[in-house]
Amino acid sequence: MVSSRAVSNPQSARKLGNASIGLSVSGIIVTVVIVVLLLTVIPISSLSCNKYVYNGRCYDYKTYVGISGSCVGAKSPSGYCYRYFCSDWPHDGSCYEYRTQLHSSDTCSGVTSGGHCYQASCPDYSYRRSCYKYKTHVGRSGPCTYGVKSYIYCYSNSFP
Repeated sequence: MVSSRAVSNPQSARKLGNASIGLSVSGIIVTVVIVVLLLTVIPISSLSCNKYVYNGRCYDYKTYVGISGSCVGAKSPSGYCYRYFCSDWPHDGSCYEYRTQLHSSDTCSGVTSGGHCYQASCPDYSYRRSCYKYKTHVGRSGPCTYGVKSYIYCYSNSFP
């Protein structure tokens, strides 16, 4: 309850009031300075990022593409590609451009999982977002036993 009586010592009351305002303003300034320092050291996006942080941004996919490999996203100097979305082949936190079904004698220069080879790039031949070691002209009626046939070519990872 506020008293309506006059203050017995108005000079002391004024000093206490000024001290109270000074402490409040000082507290606000210190809080703002701390928040600004934290935000410059720790970007906001990295505080809530559950996946990969690169240059202060949060990405859902991190794939090694090599120093000379292409990247649809942000590419680090160490050869990693950081992406928000993966419209190709997501696998284990990475986004691969190519996924090829493996046969028993096939080799994979990428990541092998579940009978497939996941690769960020194709070192040899690509057909329908898959990588193949061999491309053989077989004609329209020629056989393609261990691979995928296009109109006149057989793409495979086993020697034709």
